[in-house]
Amino acid sequence: MRPGYVLTSRELLSDRFLNQKTARINKKVKKIIEDFENLMLTIDGWTSLSSTSIYNYIILTSDREQYLYSLNDYSSDHHTGEFLASDITNIIGKIGSEKITALVADNAANCAKA
Repeated sequence: MRPGYVLTSRELLSDRFLNQKTARINKKVKKIIEDFENLMLTIDGWTSLSSTSIYNYIILTSDREQYLYSLNDYSSDHHTGEFLASDITNIIGKIGSEKITALVADNAANCAKA
């Protein structure tokens, strides 16, 4: 490395730069949602090694592109079918129900019930 080069701080990377990148990606996903019809919404949940309950919602386009729409920590929530159905309904409402042509989830009991 160049001796006079000062590395970017961890705080700057994890705060400002990460927030800027996230905002750019969110803007791109919003534009994709506006421009595309026939979107597919997928949901998947898992528990991390630290026992955090994570659920993600992915949008797939007719061009087979995938975009993370939402990543949620449900550790403090009960993962009932009713809870997931409510959350899925809210997300579809934000996207626009006329744009969603399919919902895909695994066959976990709570997903099947939702």
